[in-house]
Amino acid sequence: MTDPQPAPTTPPPPTAPAPAAAPGTPSPISGMFASLGQSELMIAAGAALIIVAALLFTIISGYGISDLTLVASTFALVAVLWRRRLPAGVSSNYALLLFAIAALLVVVAARNLLGDLVYIATPPAGITVPRLIGMLGYYIAVALVALGAWQLWSRRAG
Repeated sequence: MTDPQPAPTTPPPPTAPAPAAAPGTPSPISGMFASLGQSELMIAAGAALIIVAALLFTIISGYGISDLTLVASTFALVAVLWRRRLPAGVSSNYALLLFAIAALLVVVAARNLLGDLVYIATPPAGITVPRLIGMLGYYIAVALVALGAWQLWSRRAG
């Protein structure tokens, strides 16, 4: 007895390429971030980092950020994110408002830096890693806000 030969198979017909996926509708948040310039994104990122550092490192290491800094960075973040919804009097002075908030943050950060240097130099205190990370996060965030506000102000003035 011989084994039956399998019937020749024909290749399946070619399939049509899958239709291209329709572009998704952008979310309102992505549209809001797309409308921001580089300097405004720097201000928003710095202000958000200040808020996160204040909340996180107060719990972890006891490194507190002043209430004035927290309120000023919250105002900066709100002003940047809701720029289109600000009243006409505020939006016409938008760059000045953010520059003034950044100047306030820099002055308070300079005062805090002196206090931090004294704290580090004090022999029994020293510095811990979480406290150092909190300090660096705070000072980098203030630098981001200041640089973004400076760019926004110089673009307005120039």
